[in-house]
Amino acid sequence: DLYINCVRDYVLHSSPTTHISWAYWVLGGSYYIREGIVEYHESFSLLTDDWSRVKSQSFINILSQM
Repeated sequence: DLYINCVRDYVLHSSPTTHISWAYWVLGGSYYIREGIVEYHESFSLLTDDWSRVKSQSFINILSQM
């Protein structure tokens, strides 16, 4: 993903005077209810919709570099 690679590079290569902190917000794979839909899909989650496994190991690998 071009976007996450840009974020990773910015975080890893920011100057010492521009210290960057970061966090990834979404763990769960779905909402309990959203827009009236039970277990509404969460696009940016780290886990699959049923919360049983990591959605994208390559994404986890990129995050772990930071």
